[in-house]
Amino acid sequence: MSQVLEEIQDYWTRRASGFSEAVTEEIGTESGKNWNLFFQQIFPQPFNILDLGAGAGFFTLILAYLGHTVTAVDYSVGMIEKIRENIVNAGVKAEVLRMDAQQLSFTDEVFDAVVSRNLIWNLEKPEQAYSEVFRVLKPGGTMVIMDGNFYLHHHNE
Repeated sequence: MSQVLEEIQDYWTRRASGFSEAVTEEIGTESGKNWNLFFQQIFPQPFNILDLGAGAGFFTLILAYLGHTVTAVDYSVGMIEKIRENIVNAGVKAEVLRMDAQQLSFTDEVFDAVVSRNLIWNLEKPEQAYSEVFRVLKPGGTMVIMDGNFYLHHHNE
């Protein structure tokens, strides 16, 4: 494990509890309702979906509730624990795996869709993560990435 990857994992493990609370609250807000409607529109029938960098499970919970087969991956041990709790509490099903988004252990072309929320800006090698997304997507698959660089202002005016 690289030093950067270890630091990222440690940071998100420390933030897991508070982040999980925010995520579970957000599902009931206008934002959560809008994502639910968005996913209903772009995934009208059950899909096999990878939630990459799932965190506490915002997308995982919405998609599982809509009846999709969801595999959630995250590298943070703390987030893995929280997403598993949130899945049980929501009464939905999803597979949860600890995995590096930059080095996925899935075979090629296995998912109908890959979704990700607030992950790419955290990564040491984001271009490698995108390569992995395209590798695991089936031909004609859908990728939904919602991201930003929320702390760039600390490093660049």
